[in-house]
Amino acid sequence: MRTNVVGLAAALQTLLTAGADELARLTQLVRRQRNLTGATWVQTLVFGWGRQPDASLEDLADQAERLGVSIRPQGLDQWFCPEGADCLRQLVQRAVATLVHSQGTSLPLLLRFAGVSVEDCTAIALPAELAAQYPGCGGSDPAGGGQATLKVYARLELQGGQVTHLAFQGGRHQDVAAAQQAPR
Repeated sequence: MRTNVVGLAAALQTLLTAGADELARLTQLVRRQRNLTGATWVQTLVFGWGRQPDASLEDLADQAERLGVSIRPQGLDQWFCPEGADCLRQLVQRAVATLVHSQGTSLPLLLRFAGVSVEDCTAIALPAELAAQYPGCGGSDPAGGGQATLKVYARLELQGGQVTHLAFQGGRHQDVAAAQQAPR
C-alpha cells in the first residue's frame, strides 16, 4: 500500500464526517435535520464497536453521548434499517476504493494486456440477526453460527493498483456469482 499515515488520517476523517453525512442523505437514512447525523451515527458504530466489539445498544448510546449526541438505545435501534445497511455498505466501498491501493506494476509481460486483474472472495461470519439480509450456509452450531455470513468480493487491477470492484452478498451465494455480476 502506498498510503502514508498523514494521507490515511485525512482520508478516514473525510469518510467518517462529510462522506458519512453525504451517504446518509443519498441512501435516505437521513431525510431531515436531526441531532444524530450520518457522521455521528457512523462514528458511534466505529468507535463504539472499536472499543467493545460486542457493545450493546446501551453501550453504543453511551458512545453517542461521548460524541455530543443524546439518544436512547431505542432511538439508535431505529437506525439499523435497510437504509442504514446501504449507507454502511457504500461507506465501506468508498473506504476500500480510497484506502486500498498498491503500487501499479509495469512488468513487460503485463504491459501487453489492456488490464490484468486479481479477484478474491472471502466470507465473514455475522450475528444470526443478520441472516435475512446475509444468509449463511447453516451449520451445526447450536449457538446459531453459520446462520449469517457476508461474502466480500474484490477485484484489484494490477497495472493501476486500484480496486475496481467491491461487492457484498450472502454466504449462500457462490463466489463466482459476484464475479459474474461485476462490470468488466
